[in-house]
Amino acid sequence: MNRAHWDEIIGKRNRKLESSDWTQMPDSPLSGEQKTAWSVYRQDLREIPNRLRDSAGYISDEESCPIDGTLLDWQFPVKPE
Repeated sequence: MNRAHWDEIIGKRNRKLESSDWTQMPDSPLSGEQKTAWSVYRQDLREIPNRLRDSAGYISDEESCPIDGTLLDWQFPVKPE
């Protein structure tokens, strides 16, 4: 994975984290179950750098890229509803 791809992924991840900060605030309108689902989603986002190896060959694991290991097949975690 080249540096531009890596920067794009991390930038998008950071924006997703930032836009979901409100879900973890004490006065959030979410139920406890919803808050937990958002917490899991946010943790999955934080783990992206560990799942995507910063190397020219792009090595992935089954969780981060279950299809064939290509960047095009990899998806961000799905946010809760």
